[in-house]
Parts: sequence; structure tokens; C-alpha cells
Amino acid sequence: PIINGHASNLPYYRGASPIQSAILNGEANTAMTIMHIELKLDAGPMVSKEMIPLDSRETHQSLSVKLRDSAIKLLTPYISGEKVPAGEIQDHRISTHCKKFEKSDLELFPKTQTSERMDNLTRAFYPKPGSFLQLKIEEGSFRLKVIEMEPQQEVEIAESSMTKQDDELYLRGISGPTLKLVTVQPEGKAAMPTKAFLNGWKRDFDLL
Repeated sequence: PIINGHASNLPYYRGASPIQSAILNGEANTAMTIMHIELKLDAGPMVSKEMIPLDSRETHQSLSVKLRDSAIKLLTPYISGEKVPAGEIQDHRISTHCKKFEKSDLELFPKTQTSERMDNLTRAFYPKPGSFLQLKIEEGSFRLKVIEMEPQQEVEIAESSMTKQDDELYLRGISGPTLKLVTVQPEGKAAMPTKAFLNGWKRDFDLL
């Protein structure tokens, strides 16, 4: 038999982006599932599974490490010669699928998204490719990649807004907490602390 590992709690999140999708959708846990390979994508009988809880600040990077370690643990007995069982048939009636994300899916929209959604999106694609804001400047617009952000319970700004305050840059969606941008990357530049970006950027900018 041919077996493989899939980074989700099958039959949920079959497809190309199970790690990103679990974080983006705010799941409390995911899993590493070892399954038999069949013609239908990620639909084979499940040989073994380990549930993995998600931390409140889980990122694609941190969760990938947990799932990799789980896959090694689950696959080692079969690599060592243990007989592969027939496995448990998946309940195809409740299966869900996750898509391959495009660059356009990574844009943050404070005027239509919640703070939670923007935070989840940024962590789901940390550290690469990151989320981004399309910002307005006098001569047009520019893209600011957001590598890392943190919720700020002690700072409150208006909903659907962005504010510079005390050498920090804050963002808030249509609901939820204020988000502090910690690490950003302007177009054509390396990633940097937001304070360094603000110190070097002399033009006014705002949300589109």
C-alpha cells in the first residue's frame, strides 16, 4: 500500500492549503492524518491521526513544525516495517475542501473585514508571503506588506481605520480589537520593524 500524510483533520480541509485555512478560519485544533492514497484527492482510508491544538497566536510557521513532527512520529512505525492497516473509511458526506490561495486573497480590507479576520490572515501566511495593505498616497497608491501584527486591548481607535500614534501604526477592522503592526515590508524594501518604516517614510498615507 501507498500511504501519505495530510495536515488536517480529515475529511475536513482536503486540498492545497489545510494549514493556512485552519488558522484563517480560527479553528481550535487541526490534525496530522496518515491515509491511503486513492485517485480522489485526500479521500483514502485513514490509517492514523493525531489531533493538534492551535495556540491563540499560531502561525503557519509554528503550526507547520508541529505537524511535521507529528507526521514523523506517525509514519515511523510503517517505515520501520510495521504492517499498514486497512484504515478507517472517511465520511465523504461531511468533507470540506480548501483552495489554493492567490496573491489577491492576501489583501487586508479594514473597511469590510473584522480585526480577527485580518489577524488570522496575517498569521496564516507568516512569515511568507504575508498579508498586505494597499495604501493611498498623493501620487497614487503603494503596497505595504504586513508580516506581523498583535491585538492591543489597551489601545482603541475608530473602526475601519488606521492611525499613527506614538511611533506606532494601528489598524482596526469593522469590529474587534485594535491591531498593532509590528513588522512590515514596503515595496522594494526588506522587512523591518514598523517604527523603522515610520521613521524613514516621510509622505502622508492612508487607507484606500
